[in-house]
Amino acid sequence: MKNKKRCFETCSFYDYTGMEARLEKMAAEGWMIERISSFGWVYRRIEPARLHFAVTFYPKASGFDPGLTEGQRAFQDYCRHTGWQPTCTSAQMQIFCHEGEHPIPLETDPTVKADTIHRAAKRSFLPAYFLLLAVAVLQCALFFIGIRNDPIRILSSPSAPCTGVAWIILFFLCASEITGYYRWHARAVKAAARGEFINTNGRSWRLRILLFLIVPFVLYWLAAVLTTAPVSIRVITVFAFLYYAVALNAVILTIREFLKRRKAPRNVNRTVTLLSAVFLTLFLAGAILFAVLHSEGFGQEEAGQETYEYNGRIWTVRQDELPLTLEDLLEAPPASNLYIREHSGNESLLLGQYDMRQHPRFDAENFSELPDLDYTITQIKFPALYQLCLRSLLGDPGMDSVWLESDAAPWGAREAYQLYGSDSRARNRYLLCYPNRIVEIGFGWEPAPDQMRAVGQKCGG
Repeated sequence: MKNKKRCFETCSFYDYTGMEARLEKMAAEGWMIERISSFGWVYRRIEPARLHFAVTFYPKASGFDPGLTEGQRAFQDYCRHTGWQPTCTSAQMQIFCHEGEHPIPLETDPTVKADTIHRAAKRSFLPAYFLLLAVAVLQCALFFIGIRNDPIRILSSPSAPCTGVAWIILFFLCASEITGYYRWHARAVKAAARGEFINTNGRSWRLRILLFLIVPFVLYWLAAVLTTAPVSIRVITVFAFLYYAVALNAVILTIREFLKRRKAPRNVNRTVTLLSAVFLTLFLAGAILFAVLHSEGFGQEEAGQETYEYNGRIWTVRQDELPLTLEDLLEAPPASNLYIREHSGNESLLLGQYDMRQHPRFDAENFSELPDLDYTITQIKFPALYQLCLRSLLGDPGMDSVWLESDAAPWGAREAYQLYGSDSRARNRYLLCYPNRIVEIGFGWEPAPDQMRAVGQKCGG
């Protein structure tokens, strides 16, 4: 039988009536609150009892204090004399319990109660939530700007859709908590003027809903990375996720608690903890970047892969698989050993965008005169996104150019567009629409009908 129990409570900072009701229910089930941490509320087993709880706030306290302040000790001594026993302290919050049937309330002045909670909120809860809200607003704006300007890049990323939705949920979470607090405080001040207390009307159910909504998007992100990324990137992603979600928080809290046990002053503890958080975050970001740049598939030299030197640099000869090559288009293509084949791109559970390129090596004789080939395939896995992707690709080709509709039949496509420059002359670059993909391809020559047909067969799916 377990004697300890950890619960992740979702009470708001100021929701003292909600916390008191929750603690009374847990005590009736045989669980007494023992401590509160970032990893949940820890309860210890007791005999089921009908207990009364009181949650109070001491604004001058801090989570970085090495122990109870003189004011907290004096208040707890007073509470013991009235039958209220201290059970748990967490930064500014203090929890007391009473075994009597009708205990005398710890706080009898509603004005003082509302003012105390407000001063405590201004020192910790409100600054933190306003900062998170500002960051969430900025990130949401960047996400929506990215969706508007380049939806394919955002939606083909394994992480960007999940990250964007997470920031949106965080925005609503912070906005809900802040507005909920100010609405309660305004009502509490009015009630206090009449000599009345007012319940906090906890918003824990709203917090649970918002936090629950994050779960499917985190699972989507992990599924997208683990099913579409190279093996090395999968390992890096899982490591980074676990580090950020668990280890980083645990390490920082361990540093803070260690300094508290060593009786370090509040300011010293706060400074060291914050500097440690910044250092560890930057260290992890650098480690992830180093791992990515040296992982398989990011352009670094791999064991057994051919390289060559040109203009004092070492170049890797990649020979990636391509659906369409110059050998498929030209009757007498140059020797394949003169060429590099590169396949790159992003892929998510919604979209995939792949850049294909076949170009001559720089050390090939007259390399600038040899033909090359480049094209991009946008794979639409979710049909509702097709028109969004097409509008994005047709939107702004750059250089005062414009896409004009062309004959789709030779390409075996549903629709076809050709690029025209500012001089109204046609360019040999085309946008081809197939049932579940869009192909953008350019030529250094005017393609013949059999070459158009080959593009449709090889790239049209």
